[in-house]
Amino acid sequence: MMAAASGSSRALWRATLHSTVAAAACLVAAAMPQAALAQTAEVPEDDDDDAIVVTAQRRQELARDVPITISSASAEQLEAANVQSLLSLPKLAPGVRINQQGSYTQPTIRGIGTTLVQTGVGSSVGTYVDGFYLPNALALDFNFVNVTGIQVLKGPQGTLFGRNTTGGAILISTAEPSLDTGGSVEASYARFDAKRLQGYVTTGLTDNLAVSLEGQFNEGDGFHRDNLYDGSQATGSGYAPGVKIRTPGAYEKWSVRASAKAFLSDSASLLLRYMHEDRDDPRGVVNGTYSANGLVYSGGDAYPGAVFGLGRRDFAANARTELRLRADTFQLTGEFDLGFADLKSYTQYREEEIEQFTEGDYSSYAVLALGLPERDKIMSQELVVNSKPGGRLQYSAGLFLFQQKVEADVNLAAPFAAAFGLAPDASTLFDFSATGAKISTYALFADVTYEAFDNLFVTGGLRLSRDKVEDVYYQTFPGVPDLFTYQSDRTDDKLTPRVVIRYKPSNATSIYASFTKGYKSAVPDYRSTSGSEYLEPEDVTAWEVGAKYGTGALSAEIAGFTYNYKNLQNGYYVSGSTILSNAAKARIKGVEASLRYDFGNGLEVTAAGTYVDAKYRDYPVAGFFAPIVRRDLDGDGVLDFEGMDTSNTVQAAGNRVQQAPKFTGTVSARYVTELGGGRLTTSANLFHTSRIYYDAANQFSQGAYDILSARIEWTDPSDRWTVAVYGDNLFDETYLTQFQVGTAGVGTIYGEPITYGASLRYRFGAD
Repeated sequence: MMAAASGSSRALWRATLHSTVAAAACLVAAAMPQAALAQTAEVPEDDDDDAIVVTAQRRQELARDVPITISSASAEQLEAANVQSLLSLPKLAPGVRINQQGSYTQPTIRGIGTTLVQTGVGSSVGTYVDGFYLPNALALDFNFVNVTGIQVLKGPQGTLFGRNTTGGAILISTAEPSLDTGGSVEASYARFDAKRLQGYVTTGLTDNLAVSLEGQFNEGDGFHRDNLYDGSQATGSGYAPGVKIRTPGAYEKWSVRASAKAFLSDSASLLLRYMHEDRDDPRGVVNGTYSANGLVYSGGDAYPGAVFGLGRRDFAANARTELRLRADTFQLTGEFDLGFADLKSYTQYREEEIEQFTEGDYSSYAVLALGLPERDKIMSQELVVNSKPGGRLQYSAGLFLFQQKVEADVNLAAPFAAAFGLAPDASTLFDFSATGAKISTYALFADVTYEAFDNLFVTGGLRLSRDKVEDVYYQTFPGVPDLFTYQSDRTDDKLTPRVVIRYKPSNATSIYASFTKGYKSAVPDYRSTSGSEYLEPEDVTAWEVGAKYGTGALSAEIAGFTYNYKNLQNGYYVSGSTILSNAAKARIKGVEASLRYDFGNGLEVTAAGTYVDAKYRDYPVAGFFAPIVRRDLDGDGVLDFEGMDTSNTVQAAGNRVQQAPKFTGTVSARYVTELGGGRLTTSANLFHTSRIYYDAANQFSQGAYDILSARIEWTDPSDRWTVAVYGDNLFDETYLTQFQVGTAGVGTIYGEPITYGASLRYRFGAD
């Protein structure tokens, strides 16, 4: 039955992909006869050439005219702050947290995010690269290559971007192929033997066909010292033979992307891309051991000779720690000028193979280890029609089709496995459970802005979404037929509206008030721990008022917001089992402001900050972990930690929402001047966050800290060669980014210590 289901699923994927490509071809044919017009939507006219342009409403607009709080960063700003991946993006976007649970990347904006780690859960913040949605939290920790800019949209984006954008959306844009020959090669070397090599080349093969090829290679040792467990101790059985003793955080990542853009006419183009990614990066699962109040929070504490990783750079484990991801992605983007409007088509097919291995007791003793393999197939098709700029009526409308097939396993290694005959010995991972589902979304949306009176704009938007979850199965001990269960299919229909009133007192100023809704789709409860087969969708209702001012030299924003956040999807432990529930309500309110000024003499300064008052209003079953300390099992005269008592929960109403610090802020400065006939650029960025809680019971937290980054670069007179030196965490702050809490112990991940490095870049071809 499983093989038949798999075969039919593959046939469905192929048929869906063929139909979307055929649809794109039909659109090309329809667009060909149109009159020769611009290939892409025009940028709105403005008196100031330096005004910031964004695509937050699915069309190009001046940032000051968009009634959404946006943190945007150009390629130069990302480079100046040493933002090389999504994880370091918060340095330029206050109110944003990009944390990880294990290797699952979980963005949070203004306190709205998810902490669930489960197959097919998805994030509460949508991540889009060149208009394509990336749903898998295990795939979001990628390095930026050839990025031209990033926009962080804050607040629910349910109308324009759909499900799982409850907290907001992150839009990443990269360069397209050019008919003009050009490119760059860059190499860098930094502390902890971090090496990076990336290159990009583009050219025109004909007058209407441009191609590009880009790639990157990253490797390093990570900042952890050698594994403190050397394999010679009596403790532990070393679950996985060949465990890496040296440089447990060593990583290697590479990717390659080939692109071809065909200019079919003055009114139509197609961009075809293929990308392969290969990551071997354990840094999200190289856990240290949490200690507090004189206790070492590890089940290994009860065994003589056990070793723990208690310092920022310490690590001790007898199990393999690893994340390996391989992904292949095909994307087709079509742009068509219909005369009266512009049409974009986005077609994507993506396959992912993931292997994850992690410790469960965070010590050198053999208590618990996990293997978490996962397989994903993702297909999406989106069509977006945008009005031409300049008229009193502006609109964006379209449809979105999405399918994701997920399969995942949980493999365990523990002494009881051998004792009960589940594995030949305690060093072998055995199949504990398997899960899978097919997730689909079909949506229609429209967002219309009308200038009802001079300088008074009214916006109304609506999205109708249908979410389906099918073929949900759960199996304990795969291979045992009686333990295989299917769950019922589920279909949800959601309406997510948007209403905005905006007034422009002057060409450079906007004042707005908005009402928006967003939601996070239903989640399968594979073991029905909640008493139901699914967790209900989360729901957010948001009100925001704000004012924006923008010219080339000065831009400023301020906004106040309040959210009603309901039906939070939660997980907590009871007696060693994970229980899922829709147990929480939260009220989130705050204010955000930003200011940028270009002094005109090469100096530009930016400051931004977000204050968030985020508290649970109702949370009766928040998980609470009580250490079990009652015996001296190893005979050292000290009572030992034996695990966590998870039999109790607490009412968390009034507690701070996890991942929602009260204040985050950033200050950046960039100065450009001439030196030696070339250009010298000096930049610095300071990021501050107040205390962060990592759980609803507010047991585990990280105090306030500051991250200072700086960069100095010089470009020669030919504008071809650039040499740079840079540093990150220059205060060498010690801070925690993860708490992995379970029945066998508490693991920790620290932020990277002070790093410094140098890079050399060569640019060639067209300016």
